Amino acid sequence: MMIIRLVIAQLLNTKIRTLLTFFSILVTFLLFGLLFSISSYFNGTVNIAGAQRVISTHKTSLIQMLPVDYGNKIAALDGVRSVTHATWFGGQYISPKNFFPKFAVVPQDFLTIYPEMLLEPDALNLWLSTRIGVVAGRTIADKYGWKIGQKINIEADIWPKQNGGSTWEFELVGIYDGKDASVDTSRFLLRYDYFDAARSHSKGQVGYYIIESEDASQNDKVSNSVDRLFSNSVAETKTSSEAEYTKATMKQIGDIGGAIKVVLFAVIFTIILVTNNAIMQSVRERTQVIAVLKTLGYTDFNIFCLVLVETLILVFLGALAGLLLAQGVLTSIEKPLESLFNSTIVLPSEVWLYSFVTALIIVVVSGLPPARIALKQKIAKAIIGDTV
Repeated sequence: MMIIRLVIAQLLNTKIRTLLTFFSILVTFLLFGLLFSISSYFNGTVNIAGAQRVISTHKTSLIQMLPVDYGNKIAALDGVRSVTHATWFGGQYISPKNFFPKFAVVPQDFLTIYPEMLLEPDALNLWLSTRIGVVAGRTIADKYGWKIGQKINIEADIWPKQNGGSTWEFELVGIYDGKDASVDTSRFLLRYDYFDAARSHSKGQVGYYIIESEDASQNDKVSNSVDRLFSNSVAETKTSSEAEYTKATMKQIGDIGGAIKVVLFAVIFTIILVTNNAIMQSVRERTQVIAVLKTLGYTDFNIFCLVLVETLILVFLGALAGLLLAQGVLTSIEKPLESLFNSTIVLPSEVWLYSFVTALIIVVVSGLPPARIALKQKIAKAIIGDTV
């Protein structure tokens, strides 16, 4: 208990240095919490991909299209349970800032491959009987206040209509929910047959194929079979698991995970240097105080613990404050994030464990050298201010 009191007294004795070091550590763990949360968000997007689903795209580029008749050929391959396709629709709803993913799909086939998307049977029947019908996820339906039967206009930016117009009118016939919280409920799904008949170009083409294999262990076999089937054709394919496809899609905007790791490493390395310098300077300034403490009966081990505990308190208080602030920041921007991404980024529970380990590493690396110096100080030399 006496050691704790001495540590607190020392920290309060150098208020400016203590505060500067504390805020440096706070900012470090604020960034740690925010960046870790962003990384976990994108990794979670990959992890929820269907284990038995593989995605087949054009070999050259994700934006190049594939013939619609590939579907029947893929369905005939061994190991394939079902197959469907989806085509990115794009377009704007009222304003460019109102972004949400829009796809042209074959209703029954798409929902068969994505059973985690829950749509009432009556809504599905209405979708099948309404040519301009669309189904929207609960997230965007609630966000824009859409009701069943409402007309929704989308202004085309990729697919002008055959009649020369650019405004597509749809009717909301159903709202789907997710089987659990991991399911994306921000999609806007229209009928491919209506889309293909009404668009002005690329008729008979689709964006990509979603293939469900009989078993996840057959994913590689199915992927290789699909690519071999269309090798040397005018539209060769590149087929991979849904998780790999998601990663490839995200990398179109950069290697997010790699960038975050580099930033975190740089920040943690910097704070180790800052903390080490602060504690080292503190020990040098207390050379004579340490000599007096040793004279009063404090052992070398007591002095060693004194310096190490000082580092530990400073680092762990800063880490705790930084993580709490990160949680507060994510909570405060929850609504803007939901508006932008149709989902939110939260502070994952495992970040507390990783932060504890990181803080412990900082304590050891930053605190041990100055603690060792204090341990080895001789009373005779220390009393005259000699740190060696």
